[in-house]
Amino acid sequence: MAADNLYPYWMMGFMGKGYGKSKQPLRAIAFTFLLSVAFILIAKLDMIALLISDFFLATFALMNFSTFHISLVKPIGWRPTFKYYNTWLSLLTGILSIASMILVSLPIAMITIAIVLFFYLLVLYRKPEVNWGSSTQAQTYRAALNSIQQLVHIEEHVKNYRPQILVLTGLPNTRPALVDFAYLICKNNSLMVCGNVVEERLTFEMRSNLQQKAYRYLRFTNIKGFCSVVDNLNLHTGVEVLLGLSGVDSNQLWMSKCSSRWIEMHNQFHGKNKVVWKDWVFSQRVLEEVNNTVTNLSSQCYPFGKLVGPLDSVENWIIGSGYPNFVCAENELLELLFTESISVNLTLSHYASAAFDRLVTCLQVKNLNTFMAKPESQKALLEGAKLVSKWFHFNGNSRNKTKKLVDNVEQNLDKIAERVQQLVKKSKSEALKDILKCINKVVFDEMSFRVFNNNDIVDHLNQPAASIHKVLEKRLGYPEVLCVIYLEVATRMGITCKPIHLDCLENSILSCQVEGVVDVFYISVCSRGFFDLPSIHPSLINQPACSFEVLFKQMLKSVVARDRSWANIRSSIRLLCVLSKVNVIKQAESFLKVDDGAEDAYLLLLSAEVDSNEPVMISCAQKLNSQQSQINEAKVARHRVPSINYAVGLVMNMTLDITRPKHCVILSWDECFREEGSRQKWGLSFIRVTNGYRLDQPFYHIIQFETSHFWRIALQGETEKNCMFLIENVIFFVFLTFNPVEFLQLHDVGIYHDLEMPPIDGLGIYFELFDGRRYVPNAEHKAHFPDDNAAALSLIQQI
Repeated sequence: MAADNLYPYWMMGFMGKGYGKSKQPLRAIAFTFLLSVAFILIAKLDMIALLISDFFLATFALMNFSTFHISLVKPIGWRPTFKYYNTWLSLLTGILSIASMILVSLPIAMITIAIVLFFYLLVLYRKPEVNWGSSTQAQTYRAALNSIQQLVHIEEHVKNYRPQILVLTGLPNTRPALVDFAYLICKNNSLMVCGNVVEERLTFEMRSNLQQKAYRYLRFTNIKGFCSVVDNLNLHTGVEVLLGLSGVDSNQLWMSKCSSRWIEMHNQFHGKNKVVWKDWVFSQRVLEEVNNTVTNLSSQCYPFGKLVGPLDSVENWIIGSGYPNFVCAENELLELLFTESISVNLTLSHYASAAFDRLVTCLQVKNLNTFMAKPESQKALLEGAKLVSKWFHFNGNSRNKTKKLVDNVEQNLDKIAERVQQLVKKSKSEALKDILKCINKVVFDEMSFRVFNNNDIVDHLNQPAASIHKVLEKRLGYPEVLCVIYLEVATRMGITCKPIHLDCLENSILSCQVEGVVDVFYISVCSRGFFDLPSIHPSLINQPACSFEVLFKQMLKSVVARDRSWANIRSSIRLLCVLSKVNVIKQAESFLKVDDGAEDAYLLLLSAEVDSNEPVMISCAQKLNSQQSQINEAKVARHRVPSINYAVGLVMNMTLDITRPKHCVILSWDECFREEGSRQKWGLSFIRVTNGYRLDQPFYHIIQFETSHFWRIALQGETEKNCMFLIENVIFFVFLTFNPVEFLQLHDVGIYHDLEMPPIDGLGIYFELFDGRRYVPNAEHKAHFPDDNAAALSLIQQI
């Protein structure tokens, strides 16, 4: 008792000291010895017999009551082995012991009971930190369990309402004000849980220490509540777990938040099942952040036309593991970003497009990584092909990236399968070979699907041939995509197909069979149907199905090899880096060789977690710093001189070709030819036009291009549908040149902004709108050329 500090030191603490390795209580033994000798020396045991007898009877009564009580609450560890033991016999023996005490001597019995009560109440008052595993603790647990079980079946009523509060405090002593505020609401009549989310994994000892520390604080401040610790989870998931433990429906809670903040959106989605409101609310927050970023552009984003960094946190939210899922699809993101107010402003449209590119790339990388992390048995080829198709739609041709992707792949495949089913019914044969013949006839003969080959190398058809959405529309695609289409149609007809790839074959083969049938047929989409390969390549027999990575890796390499546009090459390489383990450093070095490839190289290296001390990473940083210095230089105001005849933003004719003058817009000017900035300016590459011209005259940086009217003339003879397709998909060769003033002439009309033609890349970097006569510079460009706005208006009035 002295060692456990049950009583004050002055009572028996002196005797608690132990001696030796086994901590023998020599002082307590000596005290007992002296007390016993003192009673013996009295030599009259009758004087103490009554007191000793009552002490023994009290001890026997307490032991029997404890035995009865522990038998009544039935803890797991109580397993008496005495054959004739009985719970009620223990109770009877305890009562008889108390009765015997009273019969022997009532005064002595009262003294004994008073002494026992004194020591018991003293222990109860002191509350020593010892754990004996008493039957009282077991009774407390059982009583609490019974009460909770009864509470489950009691319906809630407004008169008995009690607020149940989950307080996200971490350790309670770190946020005492928050704990006190929550306890004021509870007022000791309601449930209060202090939640602590720890992101790293905790051992049992660490968890116990955290809980003990929390409860010590609550006990010290006399606050009645509970503490709950969850570990090895990020903050959002941990809070969800705590909400579930606290009996709160987290989805209902997020729905309430949505209904108070986004009323119209909530009404639109309220009737839909399986809406995870937390993810939806988070997505709205991200979209609001993106919209605010685009609509509140600062001058630091200008003249390169790239978002310097305001979306970094949003990208981390989308990709990072510590946040809910970003459930918004690309089409929804496109619709929410390109609002009417943004679309009418060239500069805002440009930055909205830049923001869309970055966010969609993050979203697609996340979706692709999630798909690649699945077990091979769960990777559906159609799902992977659609992800690749989305990548090429939103990251490839700049003419398509701001257009919605109509996902009608399933419907088109169902239509093909329905047509095959009609032919099977007509043939009146459901043999495997006959069904495959019907599929071949529909796919290759009626619908004229064919393989994209070397004779079809047209840049604007290359990436669409790798996109299953476009292949189903144009009937022209890479063999791997045609394999997926054939496989899906066959699956709808009850045929099991698997793609097979051999190094000795250039293209993949489909192995087709029906369950329970021994015959196996091989289909080659390149040969438009059956292919008798087992006789040529016996290794095809019992060959396992190739993975998604193997099937599409070769296709992506072909796409990269056939691309002519650097923008398309970059998007294909990035996709290849996501889907397969390629040499990221070499790919980044190839990006660095291009004038505007530093940012792409940097993002590629970051996604691969390349060390910052790698030479290629250092080169990226140096090139980005060089671009930043050019940005700073572009912020210096340039005032006009008398030799400058034209102004920034004017629409001009280039008189170099008298038969067909080209149209152009002035981006900037120099008083004379300058070597520095003649080839590179603001991250753009310009062609110098100097042969045969004086170098002391004014030179202008211009952007020249053609109208859709020109392309219609050039495409005479084509059908209207093909003409529009080519106009929308052809890569416009926009020339950036550094020209002398002598072959520039002010356009006599100036109404040039062609709404039919896709927007020219780069105009939005410098100009915010077209006013019917000229392109109006945005705020940054006006600050760089402060006098040109008045000069341009003056020149227009003179016409």
